[in-house]
Amino acid sequence: MNGSNIQPERAWQIVLYQLRLNMPKASFDTRVRDTSFVSFEDGVFTIGTPTAYGQEWLASRLTSTLTRLKTGILNQHLEINFIVVEDYFESEDEDFLDDEA
Repeated sequence: MNGSNIQPERAWQIVLYQLRLNMPKASFDTRVRDTSFVSFEDGVFTIGTPTAYGQEWLASRLTSTLTRLKTGILNQHLEINFIVVEDYFESEDEDFLDDEA
């Protein structure tokens, strides 16, 4: 697991809180707020984001900050990976449209 008693999902919530305090509100709301914890396996933290642009933005601008924060919280070295995940609201809208057809 990890070197602390904190669950990976909880660690992500702590990181989000710290980022919200330290980032410009517009950047946080646009790029970080809609991210989600996906998994933590073999020292790799996977975080989902709704868009490919968001994935690139997070990877280029926040990887080192997130790695440092997560390593401190979980008390172990880790890597951060960003992936694009299906937006929950889009899938709900698509289901609704399918039901209407």
